[in-house]
Amino acid sequence: MGIVGLGRIGLAIARRATAFDMSIVYCGRRPRPVDYRYFASVHELAAQVDFLVVSVNGKADTRHLIEASVLDVLGSKGILVNVGRGSVFEDEPRVHPGCSN
Repeated sequence: MGIVGLGRIGLAIARRATAFDMSIVYCGRRPRPVDYRYFASVHELAAQVDFLVVSVNGKADTRHLIEASVLDVLGSKGILVNVGRGSVFEDEPRVHPGCSN
């Protein structure tokens, strides 16, 4: 599982996921003193995971952080879970080929 934003909520999600023997990787503004692997880029993170959990605030610096290219890297079999603000995503909703609305 990849977590975008390893703040208070992201850490709580990581703890719960480890109970299911999931490997945790993350990206954020900077590395944190945790036992999870850090990626500096959300694209690099998305390329390595099956599940991508977005747990960032909805401020100006995170606006449209998750764009179409991140979803392309995650792939059509990847699962995206947003527990943050909608403004973190591109305005234009997309459906991957093979998925239905």
